[in-house]
Parts: sequence; C-alpha cells; structure tokens
Amino acid sequence: MWSVLHRRQFAIISGLMQLLFIVLFALCVKYIDPLDDSRRVYSGTDYPLFQDVHLMIFVGFGFLMAFLKRYGFSAVSVNLLLSAFVIQFAMLLRGFLTLAFKETGQFSIGIPEMISAESSCAAVLITMGVLLGRLTPVQFLILAFFETAINVMVENYVFSYLHVNDSGRSLSVHTFGAYFGLAAALVGHKKNVMEMDEHGGIHHSDLFSMIGTLLLWVFFPSFNAAIQEPEDARHRAIMNTYLAMASGTVTTFMISSWVDNLGRFNMIHIQSSVLSGGVAIGSAANAVLHPYHAVIVGVVAAMLSVIGHAWISPRLERTFHIFDTCGVHNLHGMPGILAGLLSIGFAYFYEAESYGKTLYHIYPYWVGGELEGDRDNVSQAKFQAIGLGVILLSAILGGLATGLILKIKVWNQVDDPDFPHGEMNYYAPSDVNFLSKYYQITAQGVHPVSKCRPNCWPFLPALSMMGSSTFSFYSFSWARRRKRRLPIFRNVVYRSGPCGIYETDTKDIFTLFPKFIILKTIELQWGPTCSASFEWAQVGAVLCEECYADDELASETYFSTIESILATNNIAIKEHLKLRKGESSQNISNRIKIFQPSARVLLLFLGNNIDDYSEFMLGMQLNNYTTEEYTPVVVISRNSLDPNFPWQNDAAKAVLFDKTIIRQSYHKMGIPGYDVVLVDKTQSTTNYITSLGIVSANKRCPRLACLHFVLNSTASHLFELPKDVPLCGFHGEICDQTGVIYAIIIVVVIISFLIMLYAALRKCITNGKGRSISNPWLIPFNDLRFIDLTNTDGSHQMSLQSLQERLEERNHLRVLSRNKLLATVEQNYVLVDKFVVRDKIRYDKTDINILYQMRSHLQHDNLNNFMGLSFDRASHIYIVWFQCFR
Repeated sequence: MWSVLHRRQFAIISGLMQLLFIVLFALCVKYIDPLDDSRRVYSGTDYPLFQDVHLMIFVGFGFLMAFLKRYGFSAVSVNLLLSAFVIQFAMLLRGFLTLAFKETGQFSIGIPEMISAESSCAAVLITMGVLLGRLTPVQFLILAFFETAINVMVENYVFSYLHVNDSGRSLSVHTFGAYFGLAAALVGHKKNVMEMDEHGGIHHSDLFSMIGTLLLWVFFPSFNAAIQEPEDARHRAIMNTYLAMASGTVTTFMISSWVDNLGRFNMIHIQSSVLSGGVAIGSAANAVLHPYHAVIVGVVAAMLSVIGHAWISPRLERTFHIFDTCGVHNLHGMPGILAGLLSIGFAYFYEAESYGKTLYHIYPYWVGGELEGDRDNVSQAKFQAIGLGVILLSAILGGLATGLILKIKVWNQVDDPDFPHGEMNYYAPSDVNFLSKYYQITAQGVHPVSKCRPNCWPFLPALSMMGSSTFSFYSFSWARRRKRRLPIFRNVVYRSGPCGIYETDTKDIFTLFPKFIILKTIELQWGPTCSASFEWAQVGAVLCEECYADDELASETYFSTIESILATNNIAIKEHLKLRKGESSQNISNRIKIFQPSARVLLLFLGNNIDDYSEFMLGMQLNNYTTEEYTPVVVISRNSLDPNFPWQNDAAKAVLFDKTIIRQSYHKMGIPGYDVVLVDKTQSTTNYITSLGIVSANKRCPRLACLHFVLNSTASHLFELPKDVPLCGFHGEICDQTGVIYAIIIVVVIISFLIMLYAALRKCITNGKGRSISNPWLIPFNDLRFIDLTNTDGSHQMSLQSLQERLEERNHLRVLSRNKLLATVEQNYVLVDKFVVRDKIRYDKTDINILYQMRSHLQHDNLNNFMGLSFDRASHIYIVWFQCFR
C-alpha cells in the first residue's frame, strides 16, 4: 500500500523546490536598471521576439505533443508545469555564473535573461517528447531539474570558453535535448506508447498536434533570431530560417509521398519534419550569406527527417529498444547534428571579410577583435567541431545518469505505457469511447450467436470449430507481428442457446477444438452451460506485468494468448487494466470504474503478491460491486505439480485453498461471498481436472460455465515470482520506502540551508555600496549614470590575465590617450574610461597584484583623483575618476 508521503510525493517535492526558488530570488536577484537598458528593452526588438518565443514554448510545444488520445491533458499541462519550473531554475543558474554575482552576491535579470530561460525550457520539452507517456509528473520534474543544471553548465562552457557560434541554439537546445532524452530512454522503459491501441493517435488528437506544428512554424524565425546582435545578423537569421523552413516543408511533403507505397502523405511526417529546416539552419543562421544556401539546408534537413521517421526510427526500436514517442530524434536530433556540421563548414569556407563589422559578433574570438583572439577559418572550424562533440557527449552521459536516477523506485513510477496515468493524475471521464468508427462498425458487423435461428444450432459446433480455429491462428500470428490487440470482437456479447429449466441441467455446446500451434499447444473446452437465457459476461483483464517476469515480452505473449483464445469464441476482453505492484485500494477503486456495471468476469493476473489481491478486493468493495455482478478469477503461474506449491488444483488437496493467505485475506477484508477460482497457466492434460470451473456467484445463473484452458507450456523454465512479502536489506527487513522519502526531504532541506547560508555570507562580506573585501575599490555598475554615451567605444583596450608579461611591460596606463565618458555616482560627477576584460577576474593572487598595480598608477590623472573600478555583465572594466571642475 502506498504511504501518504508516496501519494503526496509530487506536492512535497514541487513545494520544496518552489520554496527554495523564493528564497534564492529574494537574496540574489534584482531587476536590471531601466535607465541603462530601457532603450533596448522597450523600444527595440527584444520584447516582441520574446513574445514569439514564449508562445512557441507554452502553446506550440504543448499542442505538438497532444497527439496521444489518452495523454492530451498531461501533454499540455505537464508542458506548462515544466516550463514554469525551468524558467525560474535556469534564471538562477545563469545568474550564479555571472561576474556580477561573484562580485556582489547579486545579479540582474531582464528581457535577455528571459529569452535565455525560454531556451532552457525548449531543451527540457524536447526531452519530454522522447519520454512522453512513460513518466509520472514527479519523474518529469526530477528530469527537468538535472537536465537544466547540466544544460546551463555545458552551454556556459561552450559559449564562454570555446566561443562557439550557435546563434539559433541548435546545438545547446535541439541536439542536447534530443540525445539527453534518447539516452534516458535507453536505460528506462522499453515500451513504445505509439504501439498501444489505448494510447495511439486518432484524427482529432492529430489535428491538435497540427495546430502546435503551425504555431512553431510561424514563430521559428523569431526563435533563431532572438539573441542575435547586431541588427544585420538578426536580419540574416530571420531570412535564412524563413527560407530553410519553406524549402523544408515542400521537401517533407514530397519525400513523405515518395516513401509511401500508395503515394500518400503521412501525418507524422507533416507534424514534425516540416520544422526540421529551422533546426538545421539554427547554428549558422547569422552566418549564412547566400539565400540559396539556406534553401539547400532546408531541403537536406527535411529529407533526413522523413527518412529518419520511415526507416531509422524503426531500426532503433528493434535493435536498441529505444522508443521515441514524438520522433524527437528525427526532428531535433539528426537536424541538430546537421546544424553543427554546417556551422563547421560555413566557418571554414566563408571569407571573414564578407561579414564586415559583424564578424566579431558572430565569432568573438576572431583575430583582431576586442577579445584579442587568434582564430582564423581553420581554428574556428575546429572549435565548432569541439563544441558539437562536447554537446553530444554531455547530453548522452547526462541522459544515461538521469535515466538511472528516474528508475529508482522511490519515485512514483509508470510501470507500463499501457497504464493510463493521464487519467490517474486528472479528474477526467474514463468512459470516453476512444475507438474509431472503423472499429465500432467492425464490431457491429459480427453477428452474435444468439441471433441464429433454432435450426442453425446443430451446425454451430462444426462451423465454430473450423472458422474460429483458422481465424485464431492467422489473426494471432498477425497480432504478434504487429504487437497490437485484436479489435475485431470488441463489444461483442455471446448469448448461448436455451438450456434446461434447472441449473443442474446441461447441454454441451462445444466439445473439443482441434489443437493448433502458435507458441504453445492450446486446447479449449466448453463444459455445461447454465439454465435459462445465459448471457456471457464481457471479460475484463486486470494485469500486473512486472509480477510475472522482468521480460515484458514474455508477459505480453501470455496475455495475448489468453485474449486470442477468448476472441476465438466471440468473447472479447473489453477492458484492460494494468495495476502497479503495491497500488492502493483507493486508487484501484477509482480506476476499476472502467469496467461497466454489467455482469462481468474479471481475470486477475496479479502474480503471487498477497497484498495486491487484498487491495484489489477492497477496491471492489469501495465501489459497492456485489457478488451478483462480478466474479474475480485468480490466474496463477506456478507449476501445480510442484509439491511445495500451496495452491494445488488436485481434487484431494482442493481444501487447502481455504487455508491460503489469499482466501483468508479476502474474508479479513470483510468481502465474503466472492467465488474466487484458480487457473494454473502451466497445467498439462495429464493433471488437468478443472479450470475456471463452475462459478456460482450469481444465484440466478453461473457466471462462467466450465471454460477450460489447457496450456501445454513448451518453455524450458518457469518465471520466478516475487515473494508474498517483499524483503529488503541484508537481514530480510520488510520494505518500507517511508524512510527513504524522509531522507530525501532532509537532504533537500540541508542543501537549501547551505545555499541560503552561502548567499547570506556573501551578503555579509560586502560593505557599503557593493565594495567587497576582495576589491575595496569596486563601484557597482548600476550606480554609474552615464551622461554622454557618444564616445563609449572610443577607449583603448586593456586585458587582465591575457599575457604572461607583467603589467609594466605593456602599454602603461599613464601614457594611454583615452576618451573619457561623463557620468554620475551618487552625488558626484565622474569621468569613466572603458576597457575590455579578456578573461574572467577570479581575484586570485595574479588578479589582486594587477589591480593593486592599477591603483598605484591610477591615483592621479592630472587634476582628477582615482575613485574606483566598475564591471558590467559584458566583460568590460570601467576606471572611474572624480571630475574636478575648475
């Protein structure tokens, strides 16, 4: 039974994280000074581009993933949840890496920081597309936490140290998010959600997904151009993305029709591949100088994406068991790698002179720039390749590690993609008919036996024997190849012919079906039926896949075999309910409502765990299901010939069943009267006595009349079942995850306390207006109020830690001719000299010595005394002098 903490796990974890965000924002974050940045923020193009990106993240990605018919609520709302979480977390992480935070313990945020946070959201949502339908909200939250942290650190290294050009974030967002998710899927769940009838797409869910595609298509140029500077680079990014997506869309329709045998368009290709051009052009969107290059990039990306959907993804599933729900590898992964390769090529082949003044904005470490770099075409291309390798390696390793963390049982798990956790987490109607009209018409087209005239009964055994055996062999073989359930007999009710007046009167309808071999030798017998007009119950299956074997394929084979035998005789398993091991009765009572309140037989495939049966029976009681309506049938898996087996079906030992824990647990739960029947799936004809038996739960008519399963297993071994009471540890302690949850909460609290203590200490070591102990002359950049900005870029450049020579061996500050800027600090007029800092100031011994040398040489500037130093987020240093008016 799940503890209260397990049921409230999401609320606890999300609440603790949000509390931590509140504390960190209060201590470390402030708004950017509007006097400094108002011209750009409110009059420029940053906010309009942010609006476009914002709409892409929350609406475009949300609807793009709404194609799963039983996962629509979760796809849209979890998209909203993760985006809101990552926005806060990414802002904090990026702020902690800034120079301002290292100096003052605080950092400023504005529109550019909001756009960068949206980029981190996109990376997490791309990963979500790989694992869509296979993780709980708690797992998605943990995934977002680890992925955002890794993504921000890797992005900072690639841009700040490698100086890679990734203007549209195709490497740091699309490539990283795709391969992070694929790596997590490699060690995670091994089921393909799209292969499940209950979870696949249908026409109206695909239409919602197409709305998301159109939104992303329209606003993609804004995504690639949002962080571009200057304006001509931004203009190129918009135009290149626009042309690449247009050519990619036409190519997608062309290739989609080409790969189909009948020349049709595939909606999966249209929904994703039309966006591949924008992904592929992203890294070099500001560097492509010729329109036809952008058109070619879109064509190549679309071809690669459609081919990935048609041929590469199926092979990945068969070979590596990597199931990509949304086809992320084809939309973001391979086009992202293509973007990285194109950025290498454009850096190598384009002439630097072609970019004019924007060269140093695109490649900031190019020779001759403000950073005094030493790169040319060859060296920049090498660093572009290194950046691609770093992104791929970090994404794969981080995804593998995160996937292993998500498999820890302490988190709420979705054991099987067939489990409708979208309905578990939302108050949603569970009786919505998700079957298409095709299936409904097919089911109505099957004529029940009850509609036969009386004179057709003599021929019924022979007709059923030939037709159903042949159909079962071919249909089950087809179902095994397609891995889909048979919908042909859904909603079909079998009605037997009239029997005698009394329940003891019997009439044989079927005698013995001929054997047919699929994977096991199967015989099906029908015994006597009931009196009056007996109506077969529509059977419901309650499955616990992990209770039988770790090999899910073997369990699915067993379930499919039972379903095929029932379908042979026009008895459909109308509903499938897959429970998780240890699921609570309250949760079960909500989920078993999918079984309609009509006469029904429930086949319980719950392994050998006593608690699971008890919780299920208690869940039936909570729904007031009476014994006249429902008959639970326990299907067990152990060999009845084993002398240690407690549930013998042998007639002489049948009384032992009354002494088993299962039977006792039913009565202890206060649920007497349910006739529980055992069926051994490994019985052979030699020890066969009775299976399923005559169930007399309904006094008016037996619910199940001698339906006999005879499965001659050809397997060389039997799957080991879990013990009745699971054990943990080296000394056989009973499993209890409450302690683990408490330990995680304590660790999170301790980490939060340490972070707040660190932030408080940073605050305490700062005196006055941000003048820290490490730099007693520091003047906060926001305290500078520039009066004349016309000569901002006219100052000469000076670098700290850029050369091995001592400061005196370079251009001496006293002999530099500088254009001074006029500003104010508090009530004082000051003169400001602006220089470039090539390397980050870490305030080690070398930095401190250089700063002291600067102070000693800058004490006097003619009549103006030295006041202090100031730093901005753009890696510039400002020398501030008192302005002496005479």
